[in-house]
Amino acid sequence: MHGIPIIFRILIFSGLLFLLPSSAFTQVDSSKNANDSTALSILNQAVDSLSYTPVIIETDSFAKYPFSIAYAINIKAKNKSSIAETYNGGVKTVYVKKEKVKIVLASLMRIQSLYFQYPPTSGKPATLTKDSGKDKYRYSLTPSQWKYFNKKYESSSCTFLSDSLEILGRMCRKVNIKVDDEHTLTVYYFPAKQNNALLAAEPMFGCIPGIVMQYEYQKSGRQSITYTATEISFLPIPEKTFMVPVKKYVLKKYSPGQSDKITKKNLPEIEDGESDKEDTLP
Repeated sequence: MHGIPIIFRILIFSGLLFLLPSSAFTQVDSSKNANDSTALSILNQAVDSLSYTPVIIETDSFAKYPFSIAYAINIKAKNKSSIAETYNGGVKTVYVKKEKVKIVLASLMRIQSLYFQYPPTSGKPATLTKDSGKDKYRYSLTPSQWKYFNKKYESSSCTFLSDSLEILGRMCRKVNIKVDDEHTLTVYYFPAKQNNALLAAEPMFGCIPGIVMQYEYQKSGRQSITYTATEISFLPIPEKTFMVPVKKYVLKKYSPGQSDKITKKNLPEIEDGESDKEDTLP
């Protein structure tokens, strides 16, 4: 019986009682109540330990299977006319399927998407689109342009903390990411093996060993953007989800460090993430 958990010992012992002759029951009847009380006490202790001990489980499901995550967006900004403010109350949806990623930011005022192909080593792996309104456009980035587009995250530093938070039934751990002297990220993540394509598509989470479930982006106390996971799905994702739209989309040229040059009048200018950081969502 050595090495057998005590719960199973109890169950085995209980089973053996049924094999005893009827006369044997008269011999053990006097101690039956005491034995039952002890067994019940042990069982209750075991159940209590399982019910109240937080367990953090690592998984490779996010690396193996297609999945999507929806995040609710809550924005607090002093500049009410900023692009960021137009997404307040909106939803960020991330779609991942093997080497393909699509990220959609949607609100009543504006919809924009990122299409990403992994690995980002050739061609134009990243395409950004504005999907709302009558003036839709798209522009694609080469690997070097994509690196420049996200260069503000290259010098980020991460501090792992002992805090935890349960989100969607998953126990998450806390990390503080310092982007620079003005920008910080507070992240809660679920420990899991990562999908390499998603990791490359969201380089600001490069130090996170898992799936981001909530993050708050802060800028010098003037603006905060909080994304909180509200739904995770492992349902199949149609291939057309990752197809970059072309029809009725004006192709624009990405010019690092300055507003994009366009050939059609009355199209809004795109900020590349460096000229006006306050209007750029992380």
